[in-house]
Amino acid sequence: MLLLFDNEMSRAQEGREVNKIEQMDLKPLKAGDQIPDAVWEMSFELHDLKGGSRTIQFKDLKGMVILFDFWSTTCSSCIQGFPKMEELQKKYGKDLAIILVNSKRNKDTPKRLKAVFDNYKRTYDYEMSLPSMLDDTVFTSIFPHYSIPTHAWVDRKGKVVGVDKGNDDLEKRVKSLIVGEQVDILEMGVMINEDRSYNPALVDTVGKLSTSIFAKPVPNFFPTQTYAYYNNGHTHFQLGNHTLKSILQYTFSKELMGFSLYQFVFDPQLKQGNHFHTCQALNDVFWYEMYRADSVGSEQVRDLVKADVMRFFQLEVVRKQELKEVYELELLPVFSKMESKVGMLSTIHELKEDGMQLNNLSIRHFLNLLFPYLDRPVLFLDENNINFNILLPKGFINFSLSQKLSFLARQGLHFKPVKKVIEYPYFKKTN
Repeated sequence: MLLLFDNEMSRAQEGREVNKIEQMDLKPLKAGDQIPDAVWEMSFELHDLKGGSRTIQFKDLKGMVILFDFWSTTCSSCIQGFPKMEELQKKYGKDLAIILVNSKRNKDTPKRLKAVFDNYKRTYDYEMSLPSMLDDTVFTSIFPHYSIPTHAWVDRKGKVVGVDKGNDDLEKRVKSLIVGEQVDILEMGVMINEDRSYNPALVDTVGKLSTSIFAKPVPNFFPTQTYAYYNNGHTHFQLGNHTLKSILQYTFSKELMGFSLYQFVFDPQLKQGNHFHTCQALNDVFWYEMYRADSVGSEQVRDLVKADVMRFFQLEVVRKQELKEVYELELLPVFSKMESKVGMLSTIHELKEDGMQLNNLSIRHFLNLLFPYLDRPVLFLDENNINFNILLPKGFINFSLSQKLSFLARQGLHFKPVKKVIEYPYFKKTN
């Protein structure tokens, strides 16, 4: 559990820090800025999950790579990322300082914190070892953000590297910053559409009966909601900053309903010679918007968007049912050794070249991660929602297909090639 000390001494200390912060008039920092001297001179209270706390002098972290991980108790993906943070802190020791930061605006109370982490203990048998700042206003001010998890990075020289969303490249960035290499980190800035609603059109609609565009993603925008807006009898619709997969799931909702990535089949003409790149392309982000001078119903909006998608990307999705070469996943007896009843869920978006320990991962999630490296769809009926732990060796993604399948079979995941009549979503090139 996580307890806050509320004795008179700590309250007095917190009061002095609040006054000091108000007097500092902290300004947001951007990549390349130095951490202000006044911040280096501050002290901060860190609280652990066993009820203890300690005070640190922030200047004692000079010379280390500092990673601020902003979180709250309502963000399950934040908490699921803590085991990775603990692993990195243990591995890189005094070269790295990971600071968990819970902002004052989260309004997390001691009672709330205790309830949440008691639940993680019961459900996953997980207790966090890293301490956290609570009721923070300092780092929330100098690293403004409107979504979590968010990471802020400071290099060994005390210079701000940037602010980004939580991602799977943490260790790669940590290693690069420790040795002084340049890293490319997106500066998030202040998000313009915090409520994810419709935003002003990118193109001029004056005098037009209809118009639509696909464009590059717009910085500092969350993905917009997928519904139309009506104004004076006119229809406006956006799929702003959505991945291609998300766009296809909207436009071909009936065709894709009930299917996971590992069941997709691609027309060879779409692959450009590479199944992996086709899968990766589904993660590309676009900005789409449409305008009509009349009022258009939601189903007609979807049809119009579908026509634009088919024209711009030259693809469509249809459901097929026929004899197909597939992998039928069988769980061998040895797999039982990897089954996981407890443990924090892995939050992994793609497989990396480094060795990866995946914990309490569902088989369906693993199949979606693995699918870009396979040559056919997978059949698997996971009636029991099985989770498991697996350690993928370094370089696994570069193994040949037969080497990958052989390794997985030794772990109890047997991908048996068969021919079966199946129903599947077929991504085809338009004529």
